[in-house]
Amino acid sequence: MGFKVSLSILSDRRKAKSRRDLILVAHECNLNICAPQGALVSGDGKKPFFLPILNPYGILPSGMKHMLNDYSFGNLANLKFSKILFSILFIFLLGHSQAQTVDYIEIPYLEKNITIDGDLTEWKEYAFHDGVWDIHRVKYAPWYQPSRNRLTDHGNEPTSDKDLSARYYMAWDSVYLYLGAEVIDNVNDIIPHKPEPYRWYYKDCVAWFIEAPGDTANETFGQGDNAFCFVVDPKKPFNGAWWRHGAPDTTYLEEPIPSSAVDYEIKMGRKKKDKASFVLEARVNMAMTLGKSDPDWKAPTIGDIYRLMIVHCDPDGGDYGGHLLIYGKGDDDETWTAVKLGGSITPVLRKKQ
Repeated sequence: MGFKVSLSILSDRRKAKSRRDLILVAHECNLNICAPQGALVSGDGKKPFFLPILNPYGILPSGMKHMLNDYSFGNLANLKFSKILFSILFIFLLGHSQAQTVDYIEIPYLEKNITIDGDLTEWKEYAFHDGVWDIHRVKYAPWYQPSRNRLTDHGNEPTSDKDLSARYYMAWDSVYLYLGAEVIDNVNDIIPHKPEPYRWYYKDCVAWFIEAPGDTANETFGQGDNAFCFVVDPKKPFNGAWWRHGAPDTTYLEEPIPSSAVDYEIKMGRKKKDKASFVLEARVNMAMTLGKSDPDWKAPTIGDIYRLMIVHCDPDGGDYGGHLLIYGKGDDDETWTAVKLGGSITPVLRKKQ
């Protein structure tokens, strides 16, 4: 293999879980390797990504220092640091056995004019989605945490794959973010035990957590952090579409998404035998939300980088019930997956007989 690697030491206590995290940087190659234990090698030959071993979903930390000399793989045997050598070889080999591209998710540009009516047919083939998510798939994702990703079994219920599974869709245009979900659920629970307006997470709800623009600072609903939360209630009460967000010098602001900034519909009974299953379709005005959360936000263009996590709440009659966390580990936006705004796409076509 003819590419070179650089070894770097991260000495920034804010960004590292230990004082010295090893960074592996791939140059002169097109390589994406993820080791679940926490290392990502990624490079396009021009702008390699740098990700610490303990955070496979991070991007270049501001505190990366002390660049060491470059080594080729042919000279790795000359390294004196056995622990570093072992880490590199382990990551490299494990990455090949469980290769997974996680640089960013690309969200397509939507050229179609659509009607928000609870039917995704007219745009879902032009949107991003990556298949069906359920607890079994989440279990093998790098962000899986049993204490956070869980479902609730109240007895005499179907198996977990029937409890909750969903496809999630995203697209964008010059004005809106388009959000969609097709969900199989066994119970529709929208009556919280603690009925505060902001307690969307005590109800059946799908929430998209978005940082825009994406940055390298770890924040918990500070400037630029947003959560667009849709309670699964087709009656659409005043708090049915909720907005948790930050602002300059302010965190955890809670309010309904302004009615002028959102349009959404929920259709229940996606399947006749599953009255709790549903389709959610929404669009959110970016300037009126993302622009308010962060003055640095600019009108969207292809290539912009945001960050994303999806939270699907499914209490099923419990107090603080089950969740699926996808693409992130919680409120810390540094754990959210990078999202790139892309161009329009062509649907996958099936071959005719």
